[in-house]
Amino acid sequence: MDFSKLMEQAMKMQDKLNENKEALSKKEFTVEANGAIKLVFTGDYKLKELNIDKDVLSDKEMLEEMLKNAINQGLEKVKKANDDSNNNLASNVDISSLLK
Repeated sequence: MDFSKLMEQAMKMQDKLNENKEALSKKEFTVEANGAIKLVFTGDYKLKELNIDKDVLSDKEMLEEMLKNAINQGLEKVKKANDDSNNNLASNVDISSLLK
């Protein structure tokens, strides 16, 4: 086993992970709830935009429920994109060549 090759591959992998992370942080994921709420998340799990229609402000419980659901949907979208990106990167790694 060649440890220098192993370290070189690990560094390349880390670089690719950082590139993926940077690219994902620039992507936006939008979620809407009943046309009354719109949330925009970035790929690094930050809420970038929040729009609430004034017509739903009068019903506190409904607004809270819609916000909770929209936030969870948005976070799930971001998580899936991150998981897919990392899985795609991992599937391109040939570990067998490192063990020779």
